[in-house]
Amino acid sequence: MPLTRQHLPSPQSLIEDFVKLVQAETWPDTQVFLEEHPELLTPEGTEVIRVWITSIDEEESWIYGYHYALLQACRLMGVSGAFDNFSPSTRPEGAVVVPARFAEEMDRLAELDEAARRDPRAHKDRIVVLKHIVDQLHDDGRSSLTGILLINVAQAYAQLPGDSVANLNMAREHLAQASRLFTQKTAPPEYAASQDSLGRAYARLATGDKAANTEKAIACFKEALRVLSPKYSPTEYAEVQNDLGITYGLSPSGDRAANLRRAIASFTEALLVLESQDAASRRADVEGNLSLAQRQLDLVLARSG
Repeated sequence: MPLTRQHLPSPQSLIEDFVKLVQAETWPDTQVFLEEHPELLTPEGTEVIRVWITSIDEEESWIYGYHYALLQACRLMGVSGAFDNFSPSTRPEGAVVVPARFAEEMDRLAELDEAARRDPRAHKDRIVVLKHIVDQLHDDGRSSLTGILLINVAQAYAQLPGDSVANLNMAREHLAQASRLFTQKTAPPEYAASQDSLGRAYARLATGDKAANTEKAIACFKEALRVLSPKYSPTEYAEVQNDLGITYGLSPSGDRAANLRRAIASFTEALLVLESQDAASRRADVEGNLSLAQRQLDLVLARSG
């Protein structure tokens, strides 16, 4: 029976189980413990762990941050899939924990995040703060945290008003930097997110060879889907499938009918995954994209017939 909120252990029990996970003597023991404690892999469980990690001493936090990244990988790929790809010999120190010395910057970012929801021009200030943290982390060996921040920089550029071509170019550059810091083995969740974001940037890029940019976008989406599991990360998987379908539908190269059929297949796959999710608005968006692609395909076939 799937865990529901009322069946979850208390936050204290979740933290105690997480500490036991970290203390497992061997890698196989770690896998067995996670298989026996699925409550650690629920959204509520991982959020409790994330908040707790940010409250502990920085000198001790990296090993907990690494195991938190492992929880996220298991949510994305399933326990066995994550352990096949998550290498214990490459533990990224401080994978998801921002050092305490950046508390002031993080408070400022929280304010700017709220401001940007009201006025997208606030993303300009967000970029300044994020880049400052990245610059300070340059020699810290915290590659996973740096990559996460670079993704945030790129997303801010993509939403920044003004010169859309220049902003998207900057987004693409920062996403490319981020993608080089993540691998499927060391940070599967961040790797998939960076590939999806990079694909979106290529798909929106107005300069250069449009067909080549589209092919790069498609390759990035497919790479993200190699990591994501429709069972363990249905929302993320469906979003990437939707992005892939949109890109196929807009592709300027190749056989138009074939591209539309690929788009329809991606939208259909996304809807299948979203069927059991509480995601009515997401389903509506994908259904609209599917309907449009089907109408376009009908027109193409009618003209060719």
